[in-house]
Amino acid sequence: MTDRFLGSFGLFALRLVTAAILFVHGLNGIINSKPVVDLWSNTVLPYPRYIALGVSVTEVALAILLVFGLLTRLAGLGVLAIMAATLAFVMWGPWSVFEPGGMGFIGEHELLLGAVGLLFLVVG
Repeated sequence: MTDRFLGSFGLFALRLVTAAILFVHGLNGIINSKPVVDLWSNTVLPYPRYIALGVSVTEVALAILLVFGLLTRLAGLGVLAIMAATLAFVMWGPWSVFEPGGMGFIGEHELLLGAVGLLFLVVG
């Protein structure tokens, strides 16, 4: 239940941590855009420069919304959409989802952030 102090505090802390991750990642994509553009260039999507900039700016905007608790459900949908697109087009693509020679799979962090976005979407 989130109507008690600990539940509300837990969601608040998760919002702040998610916002910090999105803000740093988005700001880095805006300031140092070449690696992000290179990453999106390896996809089938057109105009990777604009996609990279749009994703980075959206991440910063979503971080600001999450910090202030504004439109949390919409922000959760945005986080879920960005992470799903990143997993589908950048991380997984036509290759195997498992790390070669590793014990995990590619895109674990994005999958976790997508799940957090889903939580914000349904809980608020």
